[in-house]
Amino acid sequence: MDKAKKPIRVYLDGCFDCFHFAHANALRQARELGDVLVAGVHSDGDITKHKGRTPVCSEAERYRLIRAIKWVDEVVESASFLPEVELLEKHNCDFCVHGDDKSCNADGTDSYRFLKEAGRYKEFKRTPGISTTDIIKRLLLATDDRSCAAEEGDFSESKSSELIQRPLAEASGCLEISPGINRPSENCLMSKCLAKFASKVERKDGDRAVYIAGDFDLFNEWHLELLEKARSHGDYLIVGVHSDEDVKTYRGDRFPVLTLLERVLTLVAFRCVSEVVAGAPLVVTEELIRRFRVDVVCQEKSENPLQPKPSQDEGNFELVEISVDVENFPIIERFKRNRVVYTKLYGSPDGIS
Repeated sequence: MDKAKKPIRVYLDGCFDCFHFAHANALRQARELGDVLVAGVHSDGDITKHKGRTPVCSEAERYRLIRAIKWVDEVVESASFLPEVELLEKHNCDFCVHGDDKSCNADGTDSYRFLKEAGRYKEFKRTPGISTTDIIKRLLLATDDRSCAAEEGDFSESKSSELIQRPLAEASGCLEISPGINRPSENCLMSKCLAKFASKVERKDGDRAVYIAGDFDLFNEWHLELLEKARSHGDYLIVGVHSDEDVKTYRGDRFPVLTLLERVLTLVAFRCVSEVVAGAPLVVTEELIRRFRVDVVCQEKSENPLQPKPSQDEGNFELVEISVDVENFPIIERFKRNRVVYTKLYGSPDGIS
């Protein structure tokens, strides 16, 4: 009898700071090269040493986020910035894979030179259009007080009424390019990524469908816990993502930092997410409940009067309020603490295009 084929174990490492869809696509591509994906995540200390900046997200948070990605099987914490053959042997990995962009240590040497010399290294095409550096530059612009202060959105009673009446056709589950984004080649690439990211898990008869909505801008550990708690109330989690235009109504003109398509692509990479409604209405409607056959609507337990709240008058569903144990410390607030450092590294907003 032939022995069972040995699974191919692939190793990929990274900082995975300010997690975005290019990180997700790297993990997806790495997983397609084998049967098991081992993801190495660098520590805060190593990122500070080799990148010259403190990571926006802590190592503990980055470990948790990467474990929740649907293509990741194992995580190596505090992974070396200079991986050697011994690391691959320790984790029974056949080879290491990385994007085709250059990766260097603090001394300017190739981070993967030892694995390349040993023939244990492969490459895939890096995903253009977004990077952690790009997000940091967007954050520099979003937190530049000289231009215009980020204004609170006006979610008035009249605005709420207007949004309730908006047809779901204007906020459908079909992805549309957000207005104002004039990057057709990048949008085309992101649309192709979406097709590859899409969940292959079909909703079964009898599955209890849970719906939760938000902007999910600059995804972090708080968002993940919110989604995982929502998922615990059913079998199939549908996540509504508010459009760029709607997010501005309650967060101000400088938001969201990431576009609708970028936010959707980030979400669909997580194991707990079954389906995403892009451009979801701010207020849950009877039409939405009917179209997506929603059994449970979840919302964060919040005293914020600006936060739209679903009403059970809109359909036959169970309404559940969720308390999140993780502190809600938005990425943009963390960024402000080290803004001076990032400005020195990347330049002032005046010089950012």
